[in-house]
Amino acid sequence: MNKRHIKLIYLASLILGICFAPGCKEKVEELEVASHEHVDSVLLKTDVFQITSKQFKAAGIELDYVQKTELSETFEVTGELDLPPQNFAEVSTPIGGIIKSINVIEGDYVNKGQKVMDLSTPDLIRLQEDYLTSRSSLEYLEKDYLRQKELNAENVSSGKSYQEAKSKYQIEKARIESLKSQLSLLSISTENLHNGIIVQSISIRSPIKGYIGHVHVGIGSYAEPNNILFDVIDNTHITVHLDVFEEDLNKIKVGQKISVNLPNQDNRQIEGKIYNIGKAMDMESKSVAVHAEIVNNKTKELLPGTFVTALVNVGGQFVDALPEAAVVRAGENEYVFIVADLKKLAEDSIQFKKFTEPHFVRDANGNLIPLTFELIEVKTKASGRGLVEIDDLARIADSSQVVVKGAYYLLSQLKSGETAGCCAPEE
Repeated sequence: MNKRHIKLIYLASLILGICFAPGCKEKVEELEVASHEHVDSVLLKTDVFQITSKQFKAAGIELDYVQKTELSETFEVTGELDLPPQNFAEVSTPIGGIIKSINVIEGDYVNKGQKVMDLSTPDLIRLQEDYLTSRSSLEYLEKDYLRQKELNAENVSSGKSYQEAKSKYQIEKARIESLKSQLSLLSISTENLHNGIIVQSISIRSPIKGYIGHVHVGIGSYAEPNNILFDVIDNTHITVHLDVFEEDLNKIKVGQKISVNLPNQDNRQIEGKIYNIGKAMDMESKSVAVHAEIVNNKTKELLPGTFVTALVNVGGQFVDALPEAAVVRAGENEYVFIVADLKKLAEDSIQFKKFTEPHFVRDANGNLIPLTFELIEVKTKASGRGLVEIDDLARIADSSQVVVKGAYYLLSQLKSGETAGCCAPEE
């Protein structure tokens, strides 16, 4: 016995339990026969029942027609908060040394150029000494070079002496330029050295403004050249990095709006706009990196690396839609309740209202006419603003109204069998 067979047998039993009206027994027998033939259409024809006006009023049921409305199609992607490269700095030192002092802790805000820590090393003293020595040598070699040049021009000395003096002068000149560049990297002023001021330590400064992320060293530890000492994060321009799979890539365009959900902040939502679509695919995940900027970002609470989900707005179109509350779900299937041919029923009655009030239609004699509800399976697509698109309206006639409020009440009544015996209306 397969799943469809079991489903038909179950609904046959359900209808037997809730239906005592004439002809119900025959319908159940027909359904049992249909379960062997796997005819799904019989199922839909049997999901028909009536309720009393008292039940209608108690459930707060409301009816309305399917309407054309504009819905924006969206799809969900995952990603993380990210920083552009220019808003993140990892700071190291070009010279090894001992960390003498640290002036910040993680989370502190620093300005560009602000001192973060001091470093001292014997190499620093040696570098300044080498510069001063080289500068003195350069002065002597320059004078000797100019003297040999003059003598060579007058053919007093040999050309060899002139070439040697020129070579020594140029080598020392290049060496001193190299030492000046090294001192400049360490922010040591050569003017101070000319005045005899020797620097004992150097200051490590922040290259950008932002917050201290991690401090990777402690006081007294030895800092290796090019090892990261600390990092700085400027999260005023934090962005969203999304991983879009290849099947959704054709839906993405620069300028599209996204709604970003932050699970670590009680699912708070922020708005974003796509500004860059990657041109290379990650062959392992089959996804492409897409970047979005956060619109009007004034918060400092966003942290790079935070996991996020985002809804990408593909665009709007006019579709047949109902309120989300009109659609009930049972297992993997979706259903709505309708009142069929309500327009014709109203034309034949002396009293008719749009069913936002708990009143039934009355016949020509003033008697209440019970409404017949029918359970219809539907397929839904896009949703938004509390509405959901109905994909196929083939089984919902234009003259039928749909239960837009109280649908789950009707479903529970149908399952519990409390619609049984409700064929007579109540005042």
